[in-house]
Amino acid sequence: DLARMVGGASKKMITERLRQLEAQGLITRKVMDTAPVSVQYQITGLGRTALSFLDELRKWSESLPDSLTDA
Repeated sequence: DLARMVGGASKKMITERLRQLEAQGLITRKVMDTAPVSVQYQITGLGRTALSFLDELRKWSESLPDSLTDA
């Protein structure tokens, strides 16, 4: 599902980034005992501390003129 939501990112790239975030303590990973096996990710308390900063960064990037973001 995440790969579909993040257009243009390969599953390998997403998996590598999720592993990095998990190693840094920003998310947790839980393997679900289902058929087929699925994985659930959840943000940690530490990860939540970055949300306001990341939201401000998103707003800033969306406010840039198209001429800067189309480069």
